[in-house]
Amino acid sequence: MNIETRSVFRSRNICGIKVRSTDRHDLGHIRELAIDMQRGQIAYAVLAFGGWFRFKSKLIAVPWDEFTLVHDETERYLLLDASAEVLKELPKLDGAQWPQTVNLEWRGQRRTAGRGEQDMAESFHHGPQAA
Repeated sequence: MNIETRSVFRSRNICGIKVRSTDRHDLGHIRELAIDMQRGQIAYAVLAFGGWFRFKSKLIAVPWDEFTLVHDETERYLLLDASAEVLKELPKLDGAQWPQTVNLEWRGQRRTAGRGEQDMAESFHHGPQAA
């Protein structure tokens, strides 16, 4: 496994890319990217989690800086340090109202200091709704 060193990618190469947990379990794929126009950067990615062959997936907003782009001999994918159990507990996005910001405080809380996966799921909060 190699960490990707390029810093600029086309959005069409990110949308649809697989997302895996650190133990290499498939978590889903990136459905869309939400852009923070004031900062000129990706605010969060919309992860299509679960479902069957990309149908009936749960859409979850994940801060962009939670992902690491990696590649191995055969493919590129995004690595996310979260289990399927944590993602199941997170709120899904409303199809019409997406948040302006996402405050996800799971960094540093991964099974440390007695905090379990349920605590990590409870620390997920959406900011104000997008228009």
